[in-house]
Amino acid sequence: MQLSSRLLAAFAALALVAACSDSPVAPDATADAPAAVKPSASLSVARTVAVTDCAGATVYLSADEKRTLDLHNAQRTKSGLRTFCVDAKLTAAARSHSNEMIDLNYFSHSSYDGTAFNVRVGSFGYTPYTALAENIALGSGTYGAPDAIFTNWMNSAGHRANILNGTLRQIGIGVSLGTYQGYTGVRMYTVDFGTR
Repeated sequence: MQLSSRLLAAFAALALVAACSDSPVAPDATADAPAAVKPSASLSVARTVAVTDCAGATVYLSADEKRTLDLHNAQRTKSGLRTFCVDAKLTAAARSHSNEMIDLNYFSHSSYDGTAFNVRVGSFGYTPYTALAENIALGSGTYGAPDAIFTNWMNSAGHRANILNGTLRQIGIGVSLGTYQGYTGVRMYTVDFGTR
């Protein structure tokens, strides 16, 4: 079933307030890293676009992930900032989190077990880092398309601050498509930003 306009408005409002912090977090050297989240069958969006990551290797992104990357980098270029390079470890962390939120029907920067996002990202090997931030969103139909999600992020102070933070240099994007709280065709977005 499609999301009703009333529920969609509630999801949109939730997505707008879901920017992590207005500033990147510092590493937590004392936190224990959680076990990696198991891969999910909910990530049914085909990975079809090859991009070169920060290390010069090939990473495959879905069309939604690639469009989201392009929107971020176009905005940064327009703002006189260096573009993001794709980091494979941030990408794995972002995809895993989007999968988990779809699979377990929740929406939060923390993992389902309460693990903070910086510890979760670190558990994928993105360590040490000097800055880290995260944006999340969800939507269905045209409201879940990358352009609509990105527009909402740019209209939200916290999300916009993460996107335009010149300290952040690397990006990982995960878009999971599935059923969320009984609604089909929902796209769940996680964008992890970092600097190492």
